[in-house]
Amino acid sequence: MARRQLADTGYDVQDRRLPGNSLIDAIFNRRLMSWSDRGGASMLLGDSWADHCRNYLHSIIGDDVHVPGGASHRLRTVLRLDDNPKIEREANLNQLANPDFLLIGEDERGRPVVQAADAKFAADRIKKSQVSIQVVEDLVRVPETGVTRDLLIAAFDSVDAGEVLVLPGIFISPDSPFTDALLARAGRGRQASPDDDIVVRIPVDPSTLFEGADAERLIPTVARLDGLPVSPRQNLLAAVYYLRVSCACFFLWEEQTKPLFDAPSQPEAPEPGLVAAETAKRAMSAQSAYGLLINWHRDLRDVTIARKAVSEAISLPVGMDEIRGRIENDGDSSMNAEVRRVRGTLERIYREKLLAETGPIMADDPRSPNQIVNDIRSRSRELRPELLDELDALTGA
Repeated sequence: MARRQLADTGYDVQDRRLPGNSLIDAIFNRRLMSWSDRGGASMLLGDSWADHCRNYLHSIIGDDVHVPGGASHRLRTVLRLDDNPKIEREANLNQLANPDFLLIGEDERGRPVVQAADAKFAADRIKKSQVSIQVVEDLVRVPETGVTRDLLIAAFDSVDAGEVLVLPGIFISPDSPFTDALLARAGRGRQASPDDDIVVRIPVDPSTLFEGADAERLIPTVARLDGLPVSPRQNLLAAVYYLRVSCACFFLWEEQTKPLFDAPSQPEAPEPGLVAAETAKRAMSAQSAYGLLINWHRDLRDVTIARKAVSEAISLPVGMDEIRGRIENDGDSSMNAEVRRVRGTLERIYREKLLAETGPIMADDPRSPNQIVNDIRSRSRELRPELLDELDALTGA
């Protein structure tokens, strides 16, 4: 569907408050995509759509499923592969692709069949090879572990995997003008638009697609700022755009609050209530949802500069030449590996000692960046003699 046709349906709203002045352009705004993906948007979109596809496929067991080329098969059961870590590990070890689902059924002659199906929310990213017959055959023939083969055998009640007919696969995308727009967009790129015969479109309710996700609770707040004539509860383009804005808010909140210096640890998910409160506060002075993000990012300038300055200040106060000078040269490759090992260990010891001296340095530290940096450098100089002793111990010097 061409851009003008999409706009004529009232689905793609034109509005100056949107980056690019339309919903479809706003979704693909590079700045928004960068911020929102760092807030987990693409992962959330993919996971939500995969769950939706799983529920849909289970709801049509007993019905006929499309096969590219005009045929069909009767669906008997569904195997989900994308959430099985054993299958993912097996595919990675053997450099194989694995689709999201295997559809188990029987053809019109009663023969057992299997078909790959991939949940593809963004239809412009379709690659036919992802659901090819070869992909399924490779997974089934994998030696050693054979996790996928065992699942198939169990699904067919001990029928030998070699007796199963592998059919051409399909992609499952939203039954929405959003998919039309993405396929048209792909057709304007370097690669030809995907063959529509391999795309199966299924119904989707934008109001429930992201239900339960932390970012979903911010959507009404940011959507009200634009007051578009379409609702994210009914229009999939609007739902995706405001989900991306919401995920960007989570990223910017993390950038605003994460420590300038602390012990390495697994990042914890932001508290949704705190992000929602900050977003609501900023919404009071914002002229648009995208404007809220622009202003928020601008306000992070000082903490971004401070974080960079602190990162540079905590560099190891022992030079590479000093490390090399204490390591016996047994050849370039072995020496370089040993230098990297010693430096890595010394770096860890240094950061632990420095953190014990300074304590965690938070983003809202009342000191100026210069004061923080000067304090770090002073502590770092004081630690240098201890680190040289640690270096001697590590190298046996």
